[in-house]
Amino acid sequence: MKNITSQVELEEICGRVVPKDAWRFGKAIEAAQDYSKLEGRHTILYNKGRYFETSIHDHKLLVSISKAIKSKIQYKTMIADSWRKLEAFVKAMNKRGYYVAITIDWI
Repeated sequence: MKNITSQVELEEICGRVVPKDAWRFGKAIEAAQDYSKLEGRHTILYNKGRYFETSIHDHKLLVSISKAIKSKIQYKTMIADSWRKLEAFVKAMNKRGYYVAITIDWI
């Protein structure tokens, strides 16, 4: 998977730097996965172009992903972090055999 995060065009909204086209950014990361080699499937929520969140109920996988992307585990099963770690999360899951479907929410 190519590095999409370093190439994204940014803008500032309400004092936060976010991808200019957050929907395209999320879908580019999703599309870059080679799903033919991935047996598992996992869904995450990419919220308002600012952060992502997901729950992983396999504790061993949760700890492994948390360490791989340097993100804290929250509420026992959840990882929530900045849009800047979205691609790292997807790559870490791909390494462990999971395709990541990205649901984008704008509410």
